[in-house]
Amino acid sequence: MRLVDFEDSGRGDRVQELVDFAEHLFNWSRGGVCAEAFLDRFDLSPSQRLRALELRRLAAVCWMMMLLPGRPAHHRNPAGTLQRQAARVLGLLNA
Repeated sequence: MRLVDFEDSGRGDRVQELVDFAEHLFNWSRGGVCAEAFLDRFDLSPSQRLRALELRRLAAVCWMMMLLPGRPAHHRNPAGTLQRQAARVLGLLNA
């Protein structure tokens, strides 16, 4: 499978790119992408896995902030998305 994302085109970091896809709000909330299963498909070293977890936490918090009332993603997503994202953040922080 090949994926081209021109949003931030340019040479990128492999782990960051994988996490950006796995944690994108649409992918997990409506696309049915399981971040853990997705990331398990790639041969990541232990240090890359740790970095992926740290980046996932950061991405999840950023998405949660965008889902707050009055923020850009709040009105574009179904009711309950903010609560689901908050649970996702807590799960990642406890991982």
